[in-house]
Amino acid sequence: GLQEKLLKKIHVDINIEGDADDEVGDGAGAKGKRKSQGELARKDMYKRGLTQAKQSTINGAYKKETREDACKDIALFFYNNAIPFNVARSDEYLKMFDNVTKHGIGFKPPSYHEIRVKYLDHYYGEISKVVAGYRADWEKYGCTIMTDGWTDRKRRTILNFLVHSPKGTVFLKSIDASDITKTADKVFKMIDDVVEEVGEENVVQVVTDNAANYKAAG
Repeated sequence: GLQEKLLKKIHVDINIEGDADDEVGDGAGAKGKRKSQGELARKDMYKRGLTQAKQSTINGAYKKETREDACKDIALFFYNNAIPFNVARSDEYLKMFDNVTKHGIGFKPPSYHEIRVKYLDHYYGEISKVVAGYRADWEKYGCTIMTDGWTDRKRRTILNFLVHSPKGTVFLKSIDASDITKTADKVFKMIDDVVEEVGEENVVQVVTDNAANYKAAG
């Protein structure tokens, strides 16, 4: 195994001459004398110290190699799933590994269903609570609805709706407006629905781009 390979790579000589039964001579033919308890204790401490140093060196090398293997797997996960590299700088990325480490060996990652349903519902509820705090501000001070469009890889027109107030700006939702933006009537209906969702009495203004269909809808 890996530890056996490391033992072969790392050699620490802990050969200690003599043991509790060894005898030392004070000259040729002299009667051997047993080592004193103090000397044996010192040698025993020395032996234990070398053993601990050896184990520490092995553990350090083992952790270094296992970390390298884990990092390769994590990097491959990024590459194969086209995950942007800057994700590794996010607070959630580091927090994720901290919590996995706290769990220890045997951690079972969340399943497809848990990520898609269980935890999505959990965080949807958390975000809804945050948005509720913003809604109270909209009612008190009024707000501005802002929309911005972009085209995805499938050539669909996606519109993002955000709401700005003195408390800050919050993302409201995205809409596939591929068929909506073609006519002014549909654009007006779409914006009117968003205004109703925010609360008509709370909306001070709506900010869009200057495309002809938006001007006609206004």
